[in-house]
This record gives sequence, C-alpha cells and structure tokens, in this order.
Amino acid sequence: MRSNRLPINYNKTAYIILTATRSQNCNFEISMNVVRIQQTDSIKYLGVIIDNKLLWKLQINSLCGKLSQVCGVVCKIRHFADMKILRLIYFSLLYSHLQYCITDWGRAYKIVIQPVQVLQNRILKYMTFSKRTSSANNIFKLLRFLKVSDLYQFNLEKFMYKFNADILLSSFGNFFSKLPCIHDHGTRQKVSGNYHHKRVRTDYGKKCCNM
Repeated sequence: MRSNRLPINYNKTAYIILTATRSQNCNFEISMNVVRIQQTDSIKYLGVIIDNKLLWKLQINSLCGKLSQVCGVVCKIRHFADMKILRLIYFSLLYSHLQYCITDWGRAYKIVIQPVQVLQNRILKYMTFSKRTSSANNIFKLLRFLKVSDLYQFNLEKFMYKFNADILLSSFGNFFSKLPCIHDHGTRQKVSGNYHHKRVRTDYGKKCCNM
C-alpha cells in the first residue's frame, strides 16, 4: 500500500537552544533515526526568525527590509493617490507586517527596535508630504496611527483580554495565575482580579513570552 506522506528530510532539520546573553553555548548532539540534527543560532518559524539569545535582531532586520520596500512604494505613488488610497496601502503593506507577532519581537531593546520606528516615521512623512525635520508625533496624532511601542502595548492588552475571556488556545492556560490562587492574605490586590506576574531579574527572563 502506497503512503501519501512525504518523507522527512532530516538534513534540513535544525534546532536551537535558548540561552542567556552571557551564557556559553551548550554543546550536545540530537539524533533522529541515526541522523544527527544540526544545531543553529537562529531558526525561522511561521515567518518569525528566532535567535538563541532572544535579541530579535535578525527578525527586526528582516522586518526593516520589508518596510523599506513599502517606503519606496509610498514615496512613488503618493503623487498619484489621495490620502484614502495611501491609508489602504499603509494598513495592507506596512501595518500587517508591524503587528505580526509584535508581542514577541516587541520585547527587544529599544535601540534594536529604533530602525523600525524610523522607517514608520519616514513613511508617514511621505504620506503627508512633510519635511524630514518635521515632528513625527504631530503626524501620528493627525493620522491617528499607533507607534511601534503603542502597537506593542495594544497587542499585549488584546492578548490579556483574550486570556481573561478564556478564548485562547489551551497551551496558554498556565501563563498567568490570579492573585487569589497565589496567597490567602486579604490584600487590596487580591480582590482586584489582577493576575500574578512572575518577577525576573535578568533581561533574558524579561524577553520570554510568558513574563
């Protein structure tokens, strides 16, 4: 009987080990069917590049490349389109890339995310025919657009709303615990309905998605 399943190519399979920035790389081998799987420093999963230090530099560099293309498109087409068309281009070509998995890569250092913000500012200035020295804050208020940091915070709030409404996947069920489940003390926080947030001291712990 012929199987319709495609054979697994183990030569193209790789794995990464997430470690802290100052930690040394762990060296050990993983094999499957006597085939050694290669260890790599980064891997692309569902369109997101994850590095072993969770610095997100590779993902943001890839994002900046996409935004640069959008920047060129807006710069050329703005002379032949009105603001309504430019807004459609912004939300279809730029906004979709910005908000994709921003709850993950949005935890990167500000200096790493800064190039993304610079490109977003440039595109908005192209849309409004503003000068390079113009204040980007006024343009964001005029167009009612969210900056990268605001978009990250907005998506976090949507995630917590879905978690509280229990409409996320079951794999997120143990991410947070309500305060009454942590202790029995009659504090003001206990009756507030808030969730317990694990305290971490390292930057690596703060970059983890469940922190």
